[in-house]
Amino acid sequence: MSELMLLDPIFVDEALANLDVMEQLLSTLPTDSVAMDPIDTIFRCAHSVKGGAAAYGLADISDLMHQAESLLDQWRKKRVEPDAGGAGLLRECVGLARDRLTGIPVQA
Repeated sequence: MSELMLLDPIFVDEALANLDVMEQLLSTLPTDSVAMDPIDTIFRCAHSVKGGAAAYGLADISDLMHQAESLLDQWRKKRVEPDAGGAGLLRECVGLARDRLTGIPVQA
C-alpha cells in the first residue's frame, strides 16, 4: 500500500477503539480462573481490526492480527492456557498495530 493513500477516519477510530478494548482486557489476564468472555471479546476485536485492515490494503496489520487470533483461538479452545507471556505478546501486537495506524494520514 502506498503511504500516500488516505484512510477513512471512521475505520481508524473503530480500529483504535478495538485495540483499546484489547489492551484493557489483556491487562487483566491471566488470572487464576480466566473466563472465556474476555478472551472471546479480545478475539472479536482482533478479528475486526484484521478485516478492516485487509479491506484497506494494510497487510502488515492484517497479518499481525491474524497471528493474534491464532493464539487467542488456542486459548478459546483450551489447547493452551492463557499466561503472562502470551498476554504480553498480544499487548505488543496491539502496540504495533496502533503505531502503524496512527502513522498513516486519514481523510479530512
